[in-house]
Order: sequence, then structure tokens, then C-alpha cells
Amino acid sequence: MNSTRSVWAWPWRVIAATVAIALALLELGETFTGTDVPIFTFVYAVLLLIGAALSLRGHISGLILVGLLFIPEFVFVPFYERSSVSDWLIQGSVGVMALIGLLAVGCALWDGRRRSVPGDSTPDSNGPRVT
Repeated sequence: MNSTRSVWAWPWRVIAATVAIALALLELGETFTGTDVPIFTFVYAVLLLIGAALSLRGHISGLILVGLLFIPEFVFVPFYERSSVSDWLIQGSVGVMALIGLLAVGCALWDGRRRSVPGDSTPDSNGPRVT
């Protein structure tokens, strides 16, 4: 029997990991283009990559790590100094990506919690199937 997935069954872990990888690449770029303390941005990027890797391997710790790292990216965007249009575009896109990442982490955690309920009869859950 085929296992059918709902159209609304999004791969939330993959979305969160993709956002984490994109933000890590931006942080690495910022490390080499002139920041006050490049070691902090480098460590931040490495932590994002570690969280993305753990998330893709199915570890909840990866989701929690990237979720915690998305929070300052989203919260502090309004307080950054902007001197050009490119600053507005880059910082705005970082804020939007962090918000998307936070939503994906929340949905992945909620989806994982919902699917782990005993007796769940959805086709892709670990619970018993109702035929």
C-alpha cells in the first residue's frame, strides 16, 4: 500500500537547515569583508552549520540550536546601522530569512511533537495504522 503524504506536509527540518546554511554563508562573507570581531562571526557561522547538519540528520538538538541562533538575527535587525541601499537589502533579507527559519523550526518541532503522539494514525507516523 502506498504511503500518501498530505500536500501540506512540508519538510520543515530541511527549510530550517537551508536557512541556517544561507545565513552561515552570509556570516562567513561578513567575516572576511571587515567586521569588528571576525572570530565571533566565524564561530557563529560554524555553529549555524553544525546546527544545520544536526537538523538534517534528524537530531532535535540541531533544530533547537539553529532556532536559538535565528533569534538574535531577527531581533537585532532594526538596530543595525545602515549607510547604503545594499545595507538595507542585505539586513532586510537576513531578517526575513531568520523569521522564515524561526517559523520552520517552530513548525518542525510542532510537527515532531504531533507525530509522536501514541495512536497517531497518519501514514507517515510511527504509530499504529488504521486501515
